[in-house]
Amino acid sequence: TAGASVALAAHVGFEGAQVLFGVLLGLVGAYGAGGWARTLDNLVPGIALLWYEVGAVVGFLMYTVWRKSVLSTIAPLLGGFLVTVGLGTLLSRGYALVAPAEADGSPGRLDFLPPGHAPWITVAGTLLGEGGGVVLPMHLACAMFASLAHGIWDTQWLSVTILLSSMLVAALSAATGFLCKVWSGTTAAEDASSCPAWLAKSEDYGWPVFGFVIWASVTGVAAWRQLGCLREWEENNFWRGELETMMYTLPPAAAEDPYTSPMMHSPESAMYRTRFPGGADAYAHGGMHPEVADRQAGY
Repeated sequence: TAGASVALAAHVGFEGAQVLFGVLLGLVGAYGAGGWARTLDNLVPGIALLWYEVGAVVGFLMYTVWRKSVLSTIAPLLGGFLVTVGLGTLLSRGYALVAPAEADGSPGRLDFLPPGHAPWITVAGTLLGEGGGVVLPMHLACAMFASLAHGIWDTQWLSVTILLSSMLVAALSAATGFLCKVWSGTTAAEDASSCPAWLAKSEDYGWPVFGFVIWASVTGVAAWRQLGCLREWEENNFWRGELETMMYTLPPAAAEDPYTSPMMHSPESAMYRTRFPGGADAYAHGGMHPEVADRQAGY
């Protein structure tokens, strides 16, 4: 896997950086989530290696063929987070200017907003619940799964649902702590001490819940828009163009005389024809997919 990745990276030049980065990220992700594979490796030799190779291939696809799908989910997620934190900070400080002070002398605040005197970084941390910044990679992982789902099924609503699912779960857990009960297998609070902090119930859950509603709304609308424009953007995708060229180029024997070649009528010929809506016979374009032929001709 490593040798093939380096060879492909060297072949395509600058775009090769995406190959190396994607494969490396896929390997790291597979290793981090591969405890089960290492456990089963004693019973099924080689399953851990197979799992790492699957991770490398998925990482390669996400940062080459599906790269714009990844950006279409991660950018709305992070952008929505920044918008939510900024809006919460402005609203809390604006209210603190006009509201009477609390009994302890602190600025007045609403229960669903962060404290008016809190700095931006504190507002961002409390939005993510008790786990703070540790929770953000969990949301990014959900964005990766949403990109993977879109690359496989090309369904907007499914990708957006997966992207927003982590926010819904985090908001419910911050308000009720139910995930800690599921984690520990008990409903007793004293027995849930082993629960990770990012699953724990927040003592002041007004802002996390309200913030997650704003965050999910902004992210959902932006992601729907980005994924809707993805088909048009993909026309300039370097990797899809390369793959189309390889998939729709005929062998020399068939390309020499496409209309009289026996391959024209062979059962295998279907794989050389376009299956895109409105597409013409690939043979009419010199044995190449029509979209690829037009792109190379400069149309």
